[in-house]
Amino acid sequence: MKKHILSLFCIGVALLTASHILAENAENYPADISGQNAQLPEYYVGHSYDYPDFERSNNKSKWVVTNMKGDSPRANAQPVKVTSELAPQGNIKYSVKNIADNSFQTAWAEDSEDYGIGEKITMKVKSNCFKLSDGTKYCYPLSGMFIANGYVESRSEWNDNSRVKRLKMYVDGVPVAYLNFNDEYNVQTIFFDEPINADKDIEITFEIIEVYPGTESKNTAITELDLMYNVY
Repeated sequence: MKKHILSLFCIGVALLTASHILAENAENYPADISGQNAQLPEYYVGHSYDYPDFERSNNKSKWVVTNMKGDSPRANAQPVKVTSELAPQGNIKYSVKNIADNSFQTAWAEDSEDYGIGEKITMKVKSNCFKLSDGTKYCYPLSGMFIANGYVESRSEWNDNSRVKRLKMYVDGVPVAYLNFNDEYNVQTIFFDEPINADKDIEITFEIIEVYPGTESKNTAITELDLMYNVY
């Protein structure tokens, strides 16, 4: 009997020790062990907006995101970190800054050997707060995001280069959702079922999980990417 009790005690201590080790090192374990990425919501395109007929336009410089009829104000998130970017080719630059320059003529492109799977972009979103009539502070949450997916300067460039099919979204390093996009030549918006709290400056990271392969290039491109505030 005493041996049985002692055995149970030892097993209990071992389980507690293992649980403590897993808790301290959860980020180093796969999702099915740590549980950190389990049951993430899947979000899909809610609305899409056709581009102007850019290839026939005589005034390309005005073909910008601000002309898009959006459902919510842009958060004007700024890229602060990227895992890779394609080196310039002649006068064409593929800097991550291009995803926030309000232009459909420029794009970011990753520089990996596998369509950019696992590449990440991190953007900083500043809080947008004001005081209510009773003096309490209110901050607009983030209600969604939009993307000009691929290199959209022209249909030929869009077809040649790879586009994002699925992104994993993190808030301050914590995974919160998967974002799924259509392989269409238009601006696409996704609205979140649960708005993201932004009562302080936060960082949103997007990780490439799947892509639509281009006909000529494995490099995956994004022309514009931003979050949207919920002001309603």
